[in-house]
Amino acid sequence: MMIREDSPLRRLPSGLDLKQTLFLDAIRYSVDMADIAHTRLRETLISLTYEDVMEGETINITSSNAVYTPKIGGVKIMLDNA
Repeated sequence: MMIREDSPLRRLPSGLDLKQTLFLDAIRYSVDMADIAHTRLRETLISLTYEDVMEGETINITSSNAVYTPKIGGVKIMLDNA
């Protein structure tokens, strides 16, 4: 969680006008959603990588730049120009 539970963004003062409250709440909500999306993407990519490692495969990734990275975590990763 990027914004701690005791953050002022989670406990807005009651003296703020409605526009300020909505603006700050939208910032908090956006950061929370970005954190959730990042966590899910990271977990998915890690699980896909480990599945390929367990099968002993070489991972081929299409990229706009032709690059070859020899080994990352025991897995060969090939970046091919598409």
